[in-house]
Amino acid sequence: MRKICRKWFLRVREERGDFGMNAVIGIAIGLIVAAFVLLPGIRGFADTIVKDLQNWWDTGIASNLFPSN
Repeated sequence: MRKICRKWFLRVREERGDFGMNAVIGIAIGLIVAAFVLLPGIRGFADTIVKDLQNWWDTGIASNLFPSN
């Protein structure tokens, strides 16, 4: 994997010069910033979904399929 990345990196640098290098750096920075901005929101969204599914299971499915006296 390391060789593939290195070959790609060198090819981009040779073909496009500084523009290719700046594009790679820009994409990397964009991905890092997006990770810091989006990941906390995704975590909250996932927590909400899991809680709602647990509530749906407890009050809907489990109580109907496995009634307790």
